[in-house]
Amino acid sequence: RTWDVRTALIRAAWCGHRNTVALLLDRGAALEAKTGGGSTALILAAERGHKDTVELLLDWGADLHVRTWDVRTALIRAAWCGHRNTVALLLDRGAALEAKTGGGSTALILAAERGHKDTVELLLDWGADLHVRTWDVRT
Repeated sequence: RTWDVRTALIRAAWCGHRNTVALLLDRGAALEAKTGGGSTALILAAERGHKDTVELLLDWGADLHVRTWDVRTALIRAAWCGHRNTVALLLDRGAALEAKTGGGSTALILAAERGHKDTVELLLDWGADLHVRTWDVRT
């Protein structure tokens, strides 16, 4: 591990090196290892929009519902960064559409806040709640 508590698997997933991720998993890498902030390989691959790596991790049984210390899921991170195709994959695999961060934001709120129109449209097509509010009452 490095000083920021990232394993080889986490680094490879974060960088989108699907084949390296596959090798590390084949050799016994801990699928659900976490960084100091609570991110897993799945969360970091989703945040970076590495759809093929996300798919591989899910095929290996990565937990879709694990949360970081700030209560963000892989879906929330992917939506926040505007990775529409990764968001679609996560939803297809059963990600919780209305999961909330510690402040009450959903994937829809964070995608809208960042101006990711295509991701917002996808989330709405999946039935995201337009009327949900954060804890500080912004929509």
